[in-house]
Amino acid sequence: MSQMLKSSGAMAAATLTSRVLGMVREMVYAAFMGKRPVAQCVHPRLPGAQLFRRLLAKARWTAAFIPIFKQKEFTHGEMEMWRSANAVISGLVTAAAGVTVVAVLGNFRLAGGRPGTV
Repeated sequence: MSQMLKSSGAMAAATLTSRVLGMVREMVYAAFMGKRPVAQCVHPRLPGAQLFRRLLAKARWTAAFIPIFKQKEFTHGEMEMWRSANAVISGLVTAAAGVTVVAVLGNFRLAGGRPGTV
């Protein structure tokens, strides 16, 4: 079996797992929260998180990064290739952490600065 086919199968399995876990998350959320006022308060904030996911996910980064990644391997060697990958992943994690902190602080401020309020 070719390496490309194995890699494609791994990505398909990861995507399927992600979709199933997302469905389970929504089912658990509905079972615990239902249509209570707290659920109505939290649910409108989710589209912001979904927008961030749509902008950064869905293979856009993969389509942009893989050609550059492979070019680094051919021109500068494997060590530089992995160093570049580490820099990109570190940047993405830092950006995601920054957005998370801003979102949490924004929600805290919307709640009137009182911990434990939604």
